[in-house]
Amino acid sequence: SSSTPTPSPAAPPWVPVSAARCGEVGRTAFVTLATAGYAEGALVLTSALRRQLPLDVDVIVFSPDELRLAPGVRLRPLTDLPSVAAPSSAGQPVLPQFTFCWSKLGLWTLEEYDTVIYMDADMLPIGALAPLLQRSPPLGSLAAAPACQCWCGEDCVYTSLERSPAVETFYFNAGLLLFRPCTRQFKGMLEALRLAEAEGRRYPFAEQDFLNEHFRGNVAALPPQYNALKYAFRNPKHQAHLELKSCRALHFVMAKPWERVAKHEEEEFADLFALWHAARMESISGAFLRPAWPSRVVHTGLPGLWYIPEFVGGEQVVGSACACAACS
Repeated sequence: SSSTPTPSPAAPPWVPVSAARCGEVGRTAFVTLATAGYAEGALVLTSALRRQLPLDVDVIVFSPDELRLAPGVRLRPLTDLPSVAAPSSAGQPVLPQFTFCWSKLGLWTLEEYDTVIYMDADMLPIGALAPLLQRSPPLGSLAAAPACQCWCGEDCVYTSLERSPAVETFYFNAGLLLFRPCTRQFKGMLEALRLAEAEGRRYPFAEQDFLNEHFRGNVAALPPQYNALKYAFRNPKHQAHLELKSCRALHFVMAKPWERVAKHEEEEFADLFALWHAARMESISGAFLRPAWPSRVVHTGLPGLWYIPEFVGGEQVVGSACACAACS
């Protein structure tokens, strides 16, 4: 179905995008964050997004590294976002890579956009995401799909939102977030982090725990089809309610399709991994390297001359960027 997602009855009301816009022309961006270890995921995710989204919707990757991306996808340095550190009280995250995820909070400063839709780099669009462009949650709230919490009890509502607990106790997965950027809101988050640190609060799931705490009571629940967690397809409690053909985006939590461990230790998800690898084959043909030009300058006295080892001996990278000044 291509119908617009609707929030649960207790959630904040949706706002038509036209009403949410601050100026005459509204802008929307799909964004992700990626380190070099998630480069493959970012390539596949953003290539798939670029293929299905209108050209006036930006697709952006924020990264501290050089990445190979498809045409029409923007690479921006992570330094374009304000740095956010985990509070010292947060403790060790469940997975070490969660530490990087605190950077996600900086996306609230992207006020050049009226609406931002964030997706983790280990997600794969497999259905239409355009319905997300039609509505926006009110300023000061966000929209997200529920998290699967089978690990902490029997009463998991991941695929049964009709019996969802009160909106005050709704817990979402932060892999897909739809929100309206607001620097004032971001400053409020920083203040909340300072308070959390003073009170010794722990966040084992890093920014996901914090965002659930900060936006409690102000979250519009998206259907799980927009953030279909890999494990749900092998979970007897959820698999009957989550048909692959009805899903909009797969989320490869834990082992990633580009990692060797995925093939050797998670064979039961081979069919889902195959979808990602098929999308990768479609993505790599037109992709090209986005160099970090300042780091490639041969000499400070020659600012227009860059060193690109991809063209110097060895195997040439297909589609690598040109070293001429016109392409900088």
